Amino acid sequence: MELDPPIESQDPAIRLANLELAPPGCDPRRRSSALLELGELLGPESTPLATALAGMNQLAYGDVALALHSFRRVVDAHPEDITGWEGLRAAAEAAGERATLAEACAALGDAVGDAVAGGRLWAQAAAILMDELNDPSRGEFALSRAVERDIRQAAAFDRLFRIVRQRKDNDRLLDLISRRLTVADDPDEIAKLFWERARVLRGKGDREGALNALENVRMLEPDHVGALALSGEIFITLGRFEEAASHLAELAAHPQAPSQQRLMSGVAAVDLYENKLADPGRALAVLVALHEAKLSTLPVRERFAKVATKAGAFQAAVTALELLMNERESRDGRVEAARLALVIHRDKLKRPAEARKAVEKLLSEVPDDGEAIDLLLTRELPDTTARPLLARAQANLVERLGADPLDAERILRLAKSAQYLGNMPQRQAALGALTAVGRGGPEIDKELVALDRRVASLPKIAINDADLPTLADPDDRGAISELMRAIATTVTAVSYTHLTLPTNREV
Repeated sequence: MELDPPIESQDPAIRLANLELAPPGCDPRRRSSALLELGELLGPESTPLATALAGMNQLAYGDVALALHSFRRVVDAHPEDITGWEGLRAAAEAAGERATLAEACAALGDAVGDAVAGGRLWAQAAAILMDELNDPSRGEFALSRAVERDIRQAAAFDRLFRIVRQRKDNDRLLDLISRRLTVADDPDEIAKLFWERARVLRGKGDREGALNALENVRMLEPDHVGALALSGEIFITLGRFEEAASHLAELAAHPQAPSQQRLMSGVAAVDLYENKLADPGRALAVLVALHEAKLSTLPVRERFAKVATKAGAFQAAVTALELLMNERESRDGRVEAARLALVIHRDKLKRPAEARKAVEKLLSEVPDDGEAIDLLLTRELPDTTARPLLARAQANLVERLGADPLDAERILRLAKSAQYLGNMPQRQAALGALTAVGRGGPEIDKELVALDRRVASLPKIAINDADLPTLADPDDRGAISELMRAIATTVTAVSYTHLTLPTNREV
């Protein structure tokens, strides 16, 4: 049944009658009007409630502006009134008044008795202040209040945590971590919190506390890259090298770790094993793991060769050296690597035939290298490999001896190379040169005599009568020249060293 419009009057009885005729659930316009006309008729303490109820009815019939006005009157006069703030929050949300909504949420965040609800309201206020109103200062305050009321507010906690960490407010950060750990139940989050605690404690100089936190991290995430790296670093500063090396070696073998991190950790572990723990075997194991993971670099291969040699792993050492002899930038560096590879093959592995690559590299860099030539002369390498290499070395020896003909070592190698290659005239000449520089002896003299018998002593080109005038003195004619021709073979056979005969003119 539709009622008559309320009577407008200042008479208290009529105003009370109007309220009686506008009960809850009736036309919200009629009820809001009746509530607002009451004033202090029911006592001053009832005015805020009446005004707030009027605002609720204004919201009900859609007059958001009037509702905002009503609720604002309540909270301005009575800031402790929860009903007024709740009404203001609802009206602001309906009107899209974001600043007012943030204000109301903040007020309710402290006013409500339920800590969870209070934390949620403060978190909502913080989001509006920071994301919509660009007010980071008040936004951070709202975040702080949100986690103070309810540390379970995950989004608010995470955002505040990042702000505090960026500011490097370590004491506050530790407090936040401790409080959050009391309610966290997700293993990933717990590991993250302990990791952050370890970082902060390490920064504050509490290394033992940091290690305890890292142990908790590794209980939850055994392969945590950061925990392995930080543990290794802290153990080094504490002088606990065994534990440091173990953690760093584990990180170097970690397939999910960044490649650069693995390399750095591996080299650090090698340093500790080799220099602090005197254990080249374990140092080599780390380098082998890096190599097998295709993380080897030139510096790593340099270290590999050194550590493998020290550990007595000679096959591994020559494998690295045979790479280095082609990779090093300087000629001296390449020669050194090739020479070491040759020596290990020959003296340590007792397999000189496998030094072919090292010999070839040495002779390509130093064509007359003594050790490479000497190994070829042992006939340990196949003839098909040794002969061309010796031929090139032989040519270089001849060239170098042209500049320094008294170099006895090169003369000796030339003699040996000539013998290997079957070049007897060259061996004959080289042995004669050895004798000339004082390196001869009975054996060499004996071989020279034998060579004199084997090597042709007569010219390969005969000189006939037609050629003789161009070679002889024009005045050498007659009986003397005829005599010399007759006795020439006899003189050669008895090896006269000097013969002076008069010419026809002298006779």
